[in-house]
Amino acid sequence: MGTSEIRAVYKNFLTQHEAQQLLFIQRGLAVSGYRPHVRSLTLFDLVLAEPRLLPPLVRVRQLVLDAVEEHFDRPCQVFVEHTSLISWSPGASIGWHFDSNRGYLAQRHFSAVLYLNDQGADFMGGTFCFLSGSGPLRIEPSTGTLLLYTAGELNVHQVEPVTAGERATLTMWFSLDQAHQEDAKVLAALSSPAMRGCGLPPTMYQTPDGADIRLAPLQRLGVTLVSQPQLQVPAGPSQEQPQQQQQFKAAQQG
Repeated sequence: MGTSEIRAVYKNFLTQHEAQQLLFIQRGLAVSGYRPHVRSLTLFDLVLAEPRLLPPLVRVRQLVLDAVEEHFDRPCQVFVEHTSLISWSPGASIGWHFDSNRGYLAQRHFSAVLYLNDQGADFMGGTFCFLSGSGPLRIEPSTGTLLLYTAGELNVHQVEPVTAGERATLTMWFSLDQAHQEDAKVLAALSSPAMRGCGLPPTMYQTPDGADIRLAPLQRLGVTLVSQPQLQVPAGPSQEQPQQQQQFKAAQQG
């Protein structure tokens, strides 16, 4: 399997405005995370804390899922296993590893890192590096850059220590096993009585031109989407009919 098949980098995957929306959510609600100097906010945490802020994250999450399915040629076969908005402060780092290197992580098949701010302007250090035969392959963090890679031992990597500022990303893991998708837990929470009336807009999956981004995998499979015809409701009786009937009855009585 070639390098282009096991990883990919997409520049300008996200606009500055979209990145700022996710940064606002992360900075307002993230809590101390799973390692020192790291703060995180999972999708499930956001559902419980402030579901009205879900639309920007849900939309970008779907776009990243589409990118994973397309790059790895797995249409309608990939499930989001975990979604987190993560910030790394000075001192945060992680050594060489691969993302499915523990028994409880074996369900992870693909990974994605979407950068929400810029190295040099917003933080120093924190470079993502892949292990390679010719030395570390370094990925320059910049706003809107999306990094995709397989989660197994072909992609051993590290994140160098952050030395200043705050490095922010949307980090996601994906599974080919539907039993490990996070959606079931999230949807169960959203369906609870406590969430009624939270006001999630039905347009949160739509692009500016009105297309539904959830249908992209079907379109890549060659499925032709036909819009559902509008049901024509017959018009009710005209207002003239009762008047005509009354006039007819009056004529008969006369």
